[in-house]
Amino acid sequence: MMTTQEQAEIQEVFHFYDIKGDNRIAVKQVGIALRSLDQVPTEAQIASLTQQWEDKDTRISIEEFTPILHNIQKNAGKPPTEEEFVECLTHFDRDRSGTIGIVELRHMLENGGEKMTPAEVEIITHGLLDDNGKISIADLVRTIHSY
Repeated sequence: MMTTQEQAEIQEVFHFYDIKGDNRIAVKQVGIALRSLDQVPTEAQIASLTQQWEDKDTRISIEEFTPILHNIQKNAGKPPTEEEFVECLTHFDRDRSGTIGIVELRHMLENGGEKMTPAEVEIITHGLLDDNGKISIADLVRTIHSY
């Protein structure tokens, strides 16, 4: 059950994104509204939870939004699936070859979010580098999930 404060916060965020004043937000705003509530859903999670609304300009009520929020909260803290990892890393696959450059990967892992040491990066990328300085995203994800 939500506290009164949590309900008020949801109302505040929901009304902020209600640009038409009809007590609804567009489905395409669900992700940003969730993130405004300190959630970190993946695009795959958002797509899955909003798939019933094919037109992303469809406007949904707070009663329709709240179960989506609860679903994200329920799954928070669970390790990402291989599919979610691949989706995330695919954003860095500039040439759509299924690979990511080692320089870019190292930079992300050593400087973003939960920073890794160069030694830790070496451990998870060991043996995955090809002759072009790239790593297969699928192989990298399998390696990470094996730890």
